[in-house]
Amino acid sequence: MAIERQDETCDNQYVLRVIRKTAEGEYWLHATNPDYKDFAATEAMRPFARLRAVLGEEEQL
Repeated sequence: MAIERQDETCDNQYVLRVIRKTAEGEYWLHATNPDYKDFAATEAMRPFARLRAVLGEEEQL
């Protein structure tokens, strides 16, 4: 999921994350890069893109 959120300085930030649901029913946005921390999804975040499918080699032409 690609989302827009505001950081601590109120600047817009655009991030790519994998959505994970916890056993408690919360949604967390997971970064595949270990240098970035996961964070909880909030109502203030706005998704602007999501992965629907991975194209095979023959579909990319």
